[in-house]
Amino acid sequence: MAPDNPTGFNPLFAPVVDGSPETYFSLWTITEEGRRDPAKVLAALMLASKGLKQLGGRCRLYVAMGGPADLVGVAKGPVKESEMLALQQAIEGSGVLKKVFFKAIEFTAKDYEAHTAMIAALSKP
Repeated sequence: MAPDNPTGFNPLFAPVVDGSPETYFSLWTITEEGRRDPAKVLAALMLASKGLKQLGGRCRLYVAMGGPADLVGVAKGPVKESEMLALQQAIEGSGVLKKVFFKAIEFTAKDYEAHTAMIAALSKP
């Protein structure tokens, strides 16, 4: 164990748990229509979950407290980017959720070290 980490556990650089480093984040804002009819929001979220499962992925939903979004969806799995984009557009088409959507790749400490080395190499004239 490192002296600056007496527990031996660093959650920031823990190994990738499921072998799938791609993660999709959806920051959802509930529209006025959704606020008037919460059942439609639930229906849109169920559509998202069902669609993602059909594409081979899985998701978690978080209800946000403060910040720019009402809900945060976190999806993982072997889903093609074009399929995920289509799913996001279908959900937004419900009219009850507006999205900010992005993809991130999970890094271990070793992955991040290689990433920063690549940045340094590409930064040289």
